[in-house]
Amino acid sequence: MRIKCLKCGNEQIIFSHATNMVNCNVCGAELAVPSGGKADIKGEVIEVLG
Repeated sequence: MRIKCLKCGNEQIIFSHATNMVNCNVCGAELAVPSGGKADIKGEVIEVLG
């Protein structure tokens, strides 16, 4: 999934079933929090890849 950070606007690609917390590479804000299945996405979903 391509996610856009709500704080700085950075876009990065993450897994939808992330098992670790995913932070923005630029500002460090939370982008995804693991929840046992699909991760809770904290940013804006721009695109779902293949």
